[in-house]
Amino acid sequence: MIKIKRTLYIDRLEELDITNFGVHFTSNMNYSHNGGGSNGLTEEKIIEVDAYVSEYIVNEEATKISNEEYPNENEVILKQNQELVVNLRIFGGTMEHGKIVRYMKDFSNRTIKVNTGNRADEWVKNLKQKNL
Repeated sequence: MIKIKRTLYIDRLEELDITNFGVHFTSNMNYSHNGGGSNGLTEEKIIEVDAYVSEYIVNEEATKISNEEYPNENEVILKQNQELVVNLRIFGGTMEHGKIVRYMKDFSNRTIKVNTGNRADEWVKNLKQKNL
């Protein structure tokens, strides 16, 4: 299985919701969805969290549709409500004079357990309902 990643942008580490982590990942380790991946609570988005996963269950239909519409994203959409073991890399910073001053804190050798939860785009949720 290939390694995939999800990038989230948050203001505080406490905003990282490990029980509803999300299903949208990418197989392109260099891809960055600037400003995306937020849980909707953030304003400044000064912390970038990259989560790397090697074992997962894919929503094949949603992945196919997404890659037809957005081939440059190399998206892998996971099934909802599955437990994952992720390696985290956290880039953070503070705002000074309207600009982010970045520093890096690397947790890539540390793993945590998360659940993909039910955070997904409406069209992915609708696919699930249609196939029940």
